[in-house]
Amino acid sequence: ELWFEASLRGMAAAAMGLGPIPRVEALRWLEGAEAQSAVVEPQLVGVRAAVLAELGRFDEARPLLAETQAQMNERGMRLFVAGSMEVVWIVEMLAGDLAAAEERLRSGYLALEEMGDKAFRPTTAAHLAQALFAQGRGDEAWRFTQISEDLGADDDLLTQVVWRGVRS
Repeated sequence: ELWFEASLRGMAAAAMGLGPIPRVEALRWLEGAEAQSAVVEPQLVGVRAAVLAELGRFDEARPLLAETQAQMNERGMRLFVAGSMEVVWIVEMLAGDLAAAEERLRSGYLALEEMGDKAFRPTTAAHLAQALFAQGRGDEAWRFTQISEDLGADDDLLTQVVWRGVRS
């Protein structure tokens, strides 16, 4: 039951984060969902941090992510910590700190590579290509689009859109 409820909250959180709802309303919903949860749910926290960043509240988003990643590390959730670097990327890109975005994505990418991950790594590589391209490092960005293309599934639309967007 708890797993099912957490899954539903996670899907709803994703809809709040990606949907057309005003950011302040999305933040309110996410805070309420977190308060109702029996445990810390990293997906809820990650979406809340991204929404805070969209509102320009970086000083709240950054420590929230750091605390959540520390909790996940304590629980041995290395894969989720490495995969969560994409949320950190969103926060840092919105804050205009391209070097921090690159650094966090690169550390997540390397951790995923070390674990042999093939699910999160293609998307992380594509986002890393975005961060590199935004810094004017096209050749290195191209290399990560190739990695993303090689590893990404044909039906992984997010990955496909991101690496193709960098190339275009």
